[in-house]
Amino acid sequence: MRKKKVLNLIFVVIFIAIIAFPIVTTDFTGGKYSPTEQRNLAGFPVSKNQETGKFDISRTGIQNWISDNIGQRNNLIELCVNFKYKLLGQSTSEKVLIGKDGWLYYTMDNNIEIATGEYPLSEEDLKLIAENQQSISDYYKNMGISYVLMLTPSKVSIYPEYLPMSSKSVSTTPVDIVSEYLRENTDVIVYNSKDALLEAKNNGVGQLYHKTDTHWNEKGSYYVYRGLHKIMVENGILDDEPIDVTFEEGEYKGEFSSMLGSFELLPPETAPIANWNMNSVEVKEGELYDRVQRAENEKGSHQGANLYTNSSVKKLCAEIYGDSQIENVRKIPQYLSEHFSTFAKYSARNISITVDSAVNPDVVIFSCSERFIKPLLLQCGDVPAFADKNEIPGKILPKQKEIYNGMFLDLVNDTDLNTNGSNFGEISHQYYQNSDTVALVGWAADFNVNQPLSKLYLKIGEHILECNYGIERTSVSDYFQNQDLKMTGFSITFLKVFLEGVDKIEFIQVGTDGTYRFEAVTYMLSE
Repeated sequence: MRKKKVLNLIFVVIFIAIIAFPIVTTDFTGGKYSPTEQRNLAGFPVSKNQETGKFDISRTGIQNWISDNIGQRNNLIELCVNFKYKLLGQSTSEKVLIGKDGWLYYTMDNNIEIATGEYPLSEEDLKLIAENQQSISDYYKNMGISYVLMLTPSKVSIYPEYLPMSSKSVSTTPVDIVSEYLRENTDVIVYNSKDALLEAKNNGVGQLYHKTDTHWNEKGSYYVYRGLHKIMVENGILDDEPIDVTFEEGEYKGEFSSMLGSFELLPPETAPIANWNMNSVEVKEGELYDRVQRAENEKGSHQGANLYTNSSVKKLCAEIYGDSQIENVRKIPQYLSEHFSTFAKYSARNISITVDSAVNPDVVIFSCSERFIKPLLLQCGDVPAFADKNEIPGKILPKQKEIYNGMFLDLVNDTDLNTNGSNFGEISHQYYQNSDTVALVGWAADFNVNQPLSKLYLKIGEHILECNYGIERTSVSDYFQNQDLKMTGFSITFLKVFLEGVDKIEFIQVGTDGTYRFEAVTYMLSE
């Protein structure tokens, strides 16, 4: 009897220990970064209300905190992940699709739809992409800068045969459709790197993408680089030879292991490592480096910027914008830096003159991954659009009488619509002297008919730039008690060098129906 009581006591103690162990090993603070889940775990959900001085507790926050920080959570997740993936052969993440022969594919951002022909790309999308890219290319041409759009294919476009869907083969995908459309409807220099990758694949050079990662390996990126170099030579941007590299066998730890729930789930895979005599040097300090990092911090993402200098080549500066496909680990920046005296790589997802001003490039390359064609290429570039003088109507009406000739610059007299200060018509150089760019924001309207303008242009010397017009300004519609004037805001950003040797700027307002314009509104540049 006594022995039975002892056993019962032992079982009770063990049971309590099992229940208590996760509790006593809980991370009560929480909020730590989980490299496996690539996110910050929930922090302790108690905060002090600054107004009442009391502590607030969120019920949902409590649930999230317990779920994220309960003791042994990571061990249980890893046990579950290994059981489901290794024993049942099932993916433990909606982000990862298990293919054939150990190939894994990223599923987000319509990535699989690229291979199945279901990527949502319409004729209207193509037209807008062409307009945006032509506008960006035209801007750089006017600035004497070469612009190249590089389209990079998803892994499913190069290796569709390993998808779990039966009988998938290489076919026409969005990068082919967009590049062909741009070649037929614009004069933008377009490089579809899918062509170079398929040529390399068909020539039997070896595996070009990682099986356990969504990106190409160093051999794939090398053939992409060679194709880009060829395009730049054909367009007179470069006149040299591509670098020669050799490859040795190495290892690479793919990102899909963490996506599936355990960093240790998948072993490192064999991967090619590129070697060559590198002449360029990565710069990690100094004034130029600081400028590049400031530009990256303002417009870029978490990947960071990189800067290279190369004294062995003629003076030529270039930069590349792009996503994770052009990170340093994949060697694209290093390959390209062998051809330029200064080369910068940004993780910014859109063209921006703020970024450009850091190194003042002679060549700009914008790299867009296939799955990001819609979210990225449908955006307007953050560059001023040069206007065609023939598009501006010849019929000129007198200046408008409302407010300051029918428009207002916020920087001059703050944003008060009632302001009638003596600074009207002047812009102090102090407003832009500490920046490489000038940003102007305001509103303008056609008060002949109390409607928005159809276009607004800015004339700086011989340059005529089209403003970004049609921004919501409820302060204007409220002030004039006219909701038709709600979308009358505008903005424009341009390089400060445009103002060199110029003592004034002029705004050209085109009327609502586009058949007339008003006499230009002048702003003098004062000391």
